[in-house]
Amino acid sequence: MQLTIASDETMPAQARQLIDRVQSESTDALPRNEIIDIITSIAVYKFSSLSREEVEAMLGLTLQET
Repeated sequence: MQLTIASDETMPAQARQLIDRVQSESTDALPRNEIIDIITSIAVYKFSSLSREEVEAMLGLTLQET
């Protein structure tokens, strides 16, 4: 939820940190790809002037990871 209120300047770095954390930790609540998709979706809404592909590039993701 902190991503929704993060500034445009800090949000990409915070999202990348969360994605790294999700990829390194195991989770029982949701599959990793679903969590990464939620993070990506928040970023897409936050940066609505960018395409999903541009947001994924900003977050360091590929289409196969999301």
